[in-house]
Amino acid sequence: MRYKISALLVASVLSTQLAFADNGSYTVPVNAELQPFATFAVSVDSVKTPGHLALQYALPEELTGVSGQTISLEGDTSSDPTAPVVLTGPKGSASCSSSTVTLTCSVKMHDLASNPSAIASLIQNESSNSSEVASRTAVANIFLKEPVGIVTYNY
Repeated sequence: MRYKISALLVASVLSTQLAFADNGSYTVPVNAELQPFATFAVSVDSVKTPGHLALQYALPEELTGVSGQTISLEGDTSSDPTAPVVLTGPKGSASCSSSTVTLTCSVKMHDLASNPSAIASLIQNESSNSSEVASRTAVANIFLKEPVGIVTYNY
């Protein structure tokens, strides 16, 4: 019995595509003037099995003021690779499309923790340029009012 369980576990792992700490980005939708300050590098972990996709990433601390706030999303995939994939999780939902190497998800979040004073400190520590500080602060404020964005992930 023990060997059957081990064999099933090995077969399950071999049939699962795992990707950890791949390059990704999180972009807050903003006007053209703020776009240079609206994209953040994120590390996306994913697990893709036949018919199912799960993603997890930490929101940029500069947007929430909270370190390590993780977004986990998952859902069923279609046999049609051109069909959008809908992912859901405890803090949000996403509609995703993919190419052969990239997954792009429009994400809407809710119930996020935030610390505006920590955001201000982080931004001021990153730059002494007052114009840049103002632009980065504006991006964070836009995100806090409407926590939406685009996660792009390279397989």
